[in-house]
Amino acid sequence: MITDSINKALRVYNNDYFAIKNLVINRFTISGAIANVKLDEILGLPNLENLTLCNLCLDSYDLECIAKCSNLKYLSLINCEIRSTDVFLHVKNIILDNTSLELDEDYIYDQVVIKNMKMPLNKVKTMVLVINQAIVSDINVDNFKIKELVVSSSQYLKNKNYLDKLDSIKVSIKETKKVGD
Repeated sequence: MITDSINKALRVYNNDYFAIKNLVINRFTISGAIANVKLDEILGLPNLENLTLCNLCLDSYDLECIAKCSNLKYLSLINCEIRSTDVFLHVKNIILDNTSLELDEDYIYDQVVIKNMKMPLNKVKTMVLVINQAIVSDINVDNFKIKELVVSSSQYLKNKNYLDKLDSIKVSIKETKKVGD
């Protein structure tokens, strides 16, 4: 059963929560106040497929709640602080934007998107790895199990010699027009 706080925030009633497939949870309200976020409430959304979490501190209990969402296909973590490394999230498509999360090197992801990366990457098995506006200048995917690597044009130019030598990985360049790329 969904708690009153989710009902009030989403303005849904008990028979409507089956229809919710996309959800964005931000720690800050529109007015800038800090919201009290309880991630165990997402367990009451049985058809949740797309979850975006912004500006949250996530502990192992929060990660376990996310992991229990059996229909979750897309997870975006934006400006989140992860305070646990003992729970892996097995979501086919994951976006990490200014968030450091250890990924399970035994799980094969469909797509991993890294934005504004401030961390070294560990071994990742994914069909597509997208590095967008990465803060690191040296890209090394020797330990990765990926089929396609997508980088910005500036990242490609910084790492051209290395990327041109990759035979088993398709390298694609994504044009971006953002400052600081």
